[in-house]
Amino acid sequence: MTERTIQILQTLDEKGYGIRDLINLIEEITTLEKEKLKTTQISSEATKGKNLEIRVSNILLNLGMQTNLKGFKYCKDAICIFYQADSQTMPFVGFLYPEVARKNNVTSTQVERTIRHAIENIFNTTNFEQLYEFFGTNSFSKKGKPTNSEFITAVVERMRMEDL
Repeated sequence: MTERTIQILQTLDEKGYGIRDLINLIEEITTLEKEKLKTTQISSEATKGKNLEIRVSNILLNLGMQTNLKGFKYCKDAICIFYQADSQTMPFVGFLYPEVARKNNVTSTQVERTIRHAIENIFNTTNFEQLYEFFGTNSFSKKGKPTNSEFITAVVERMRMEDL
């Protein structure tokens, strides 16, 4: 034991605290510290989630997606979910759309259609150079516009490359 610890124990003993009281006090302090750490971790995770949403919103805005479209929110949710997922091969129809639908209290079909409309809107209104600058390619589907999965995957890959 350190000299400081001995002094504290002597002071507590003089004030009438017994060994059992000291053990209880130590356990209470340990519990409080663990709760404080959990709260800090939860707060940190919430902040990370908000920062991710802000980052995705900025990307979508820079690409020209209109915020008044429902597809903006659904697309943002899908990108955040896909970005946080461990797997690159997440099934869009089987997992991603149902997850976004559940979060927004709509159907998977509505999510897919609304995201498609928002992406088409980008490619119909934003200038080609700006899109080429972000995606670095125009080799999407045969129509020259990306499918939902191509768009979401491309945005997530771009974000991951920026993280390196």
